[in-house]
Amino acid sequence: MQIEQTIKKYDTYKDSGIDWIGEIPSDWNITRLKFITDFKNGLAHEKEMDVEGKYCVINSKFVSQEGKVRFYCNEQIMPVYKNDICIVLSDVPNGKAYAKCYIVEEDDCYSLNQRIGCFYNIKINQKFFYYYLNRSQGLLLFDDGINQTNLRKPDLLNLPFLLPKEQEQQRIADYLDKKCVEIDWVVETEKVVIEKLKEYKQSIITEAVTKGLDKSVSLKDSGIEWIGKIPQHWEVWKLSRLSKQIIDGTHSTPTYTQDGIPFLRVTDISALQNRNDEIDFENVMHIPTNEHEELIKRCKPEKGDLLVSKNGSIGIPKIINWDSPFSIFVSLCLIKVSSKVTVEYLYYYFRSTLIWTEIAIGGKTGTITNLHLDKIKEFKIPLPNIDEQKSIVEYLDKKCSEIDKAIADKEQVIEKFTEYKKSLIYECVTGKRKVV
Repeated sequence: MQIEQTIKKYDTYKDSGIDWIGEIPSDWNITRLKFITDFKNGLAHEKEMDVEGKYCVINSKFVSQEGKVRFYCNEQIMPVYKNDICIVLSDVPNGKAYAKCYIVEEDDCYSLNQRIGCFYNIKINQKFFYYYLNRSQGLLLFDDGINQTNLRKPDLLNLPFLLPKEQEQQRIADYLDKKCVEIDWVVETEKVVIEKLKEYKQSIITEAVTKGLDKSVSLKDSGIEWIGKIPQHWEVWKLSRLSKQIIDGTHSTPTYTQDGIPFLRVTDISALQNRNDEIDFENVMHIPTNEHEELIKRCKPEKGDLLVSKNGSIGIPKIINWDSPFSIFVSLCLIKVSSKVTVEYLYYYFRSTLIWTEIAIGGKTGTITNLHLDKIKEFKIPLPNIDEQKSIVEYLDKKCSEIDKAIADKEQVIEKFTEYKKSLIYECVTGKRKVV
């Protein structure tokens, strides 16, 4: 699919008098949302929630995930009906769910949760209404990017709404239906490729840390079910025997301060995907120096150590490649490696599939959210000598860099088409682009 470079314009325009809209076609009218629809707010459903309930609860997660994430209740506290349009009224600063809309598909299936609004008795073309309102720039102006946004009913219903003629509304809606399907197909296709690239990357890592790089070397049974065969000259070690210390951070919440010593939590490394990814130290928590000094008597992170997330998003590694002092919370594990293993090789071990396979075979499930230190210490590491470890790391650095570049290219395509979709919808529903 190609992005359209030329835009066909209407013959004449007039000033709308609204900053975020600008000029509009001369024969389009301006009204307010309250004059073309009825509106109601949702109600709390907490007491009626039931995984086996009859009714699907329309909440912000349901809307933001376009109906793919569902929760259920036993009573239809606030019914909505086919072709009603729901909208998220509350979200965190810069939230992706705020002002997002959803068209109800069936009768007698849904119930509207609190902080979600519903438009019904819509007096214009329903699809045009949806495209105009969904993440409308006029509504996004209420999000200051600092505080949680809670859209008030009067502000919502006073939103300026553009009205082309009925035939034009239908033509715009049909055009956007077609173009959005095409764009979504491109985006979803690229996402599938990205997932395959990530799987390929993990398979390369797993192969390298279990079989090595020399395919001519004879293999032997490792004696560990989930590791399988390893090169004849390799040995399997428990992580505890490859480490000088394995310890987690403080179990007590410290005093947070505006300045002071950085204090890292699982959220600070959970998004890191690659060995060279850096922690965003501008947005980490800080604690007083005196509390830091007490904490490092027990757990002192230093350059060359390895951090591993053990709560929430578990098993994510980060090599400490900086000298400045910091402390860690209980959600992070600190590993000080011995001379038998390089920290870079151990990093790639944690990026392989071995940890999750070991957990699964040990009787756990994929939903585990906590790793205990005792479990971490028992992890089995297939290990060559130091020189071979370095060769494997060098190989994986190169291969992973190539795959990461391919993933980044795909992400750029997704970003380009996502932005194109947003601009296309805006241009069409505000008359900047004429649909023919």
